[in-house]
Amino acid sequence: MITNLIYSLSMKTSFISLLVLLSFNSIAQTEVTQLTPVSLIEERVHELDGGTFIVFGQSRVVIPIDLPKNTVEWYYVFTSFSNTDVVASRSNTIDLFSQISKLIDRTGTTSSVISGIFAPNGSAASNVYILGSEKDAYNFKMKTDYDLIPIYWNVYNDFCITAARQGKMRINANLGNRVYLGIKAGDSPVVVKIEVVAIVKEKTVDYSTWSDETITLLKNAMMESLASENIEKDVARQLTECTITKVKSEFAPDFFSDYPENKIGEILEGFYTKCYEDLSGQKLGQNYSKAETLGNMSWETYLTGNIDKAVELSLKALELNADLAYVKGNLGLYYLVQGKGDLAMDTYIDAITLFKNDKLQGKELFKAAHDDLKEAVKKYPNMTGYQAILAELGRGMEN
Repeated sequence: MITNLIYSLSMKTSFISLLVLLSFNSIAQTEVTQLTPVSLIEERVHELDGGTFIVFGQSRVVIPIDLPKNTVEWYYVFTSFSNTDVVASRSNTIDLFSQISKLIDRTGTTSSVISGIFAPNGSAASNVYILGSEKDAYNFKMKTDYDLIPIYWNVYNDFCITAARQGKMRINANLGNRVYLGIKAGDSPVVVKIEVVAIVKEKTVDYSTWSDETITLLKNAMMESLASENIEKDVARQLTECTITKVKSEFAPDFFSDYPENKIGEILEGFYTKCYEDLSGQKLGQNYSKAETLGNMSWETYLTGNIDKAVELSLKALELNADLAYVKGNLGLYYLVQGKGDLAMDTYIDAITLFKNDKLQGKELFKAAHDDLKEAVKKYPNMTGYQAILAELGRGMEN
């Protein structure tokens, strides 16, 4: 018997409920990791004594740096001048935060940032140190290296810049959550402008994108729903892929969290129906169910031997839905039994065209039509005009 293999279009309540539940759940959304610049020390100016006042004057300053959680790396840029008028010039603005914001690749690459940073040219030398601890910072500020019994302070040499008019530095090593930046004048008084910026890895939730985990859960749930209706696995897979793809493309995850379940069911059934129509080549329409019932009744009537009535019921079914491939195939068989060879051939040609357009169950339809015709040949040995049809149905099974 040729029959329609697809179940009724009423979505399982359990599947709809899962979709609603996942819409509330954080795994429904996609977690995105991006790099974000964070200003640690906004551009500031320090006037430092130098020369003969380097020991007793205000020649050093310490700036505590508290690194944010998930800091990937951080940068400082400075420039130093001999007078405040030059420092105040707009052309000498560092704008490190703005620079990094434009340079950073938020997808996760920072290697090219340092080469793109510009440090304004200075005119007087100064020194910038990264100090090892709070004690080192204290000793640096108190100039214990000039004591009668010198106490020296420890620095991270790789990240210090000395005797320079300007400079930029990338620190990508783990130096702890708090570090101390020390600035010291050179041989002459200087005005130092400095800015410090960190790059932080942040995780944000993209509410416009479904997570892979959620899509997998939904696909599995729909596959189970279709399997419970005895839908063949490959058919179920195609319908599931198509339906869930439409859900993903049309709606964000949080859409379903505020939507009534009956409305969600209507949306899903609409997607499912469209997928079924696209894949099977059949347009369902309002009278689909009635047409399907008439088509099944026609087959049962055929089995009783009432061929004329079977033809009548099939024609009524096709009036309601001309795309019912299995009904068209059965009707071709009935015409053969009636001895209407030409009409049977035309009807079978139409049915075979529909079979070929059906990506879901085309082979199954070819096989069922082929088997039914072979059985009819046995039951009605005087039937003629079937050989070419039987051969074409056989080829359809193989392709």
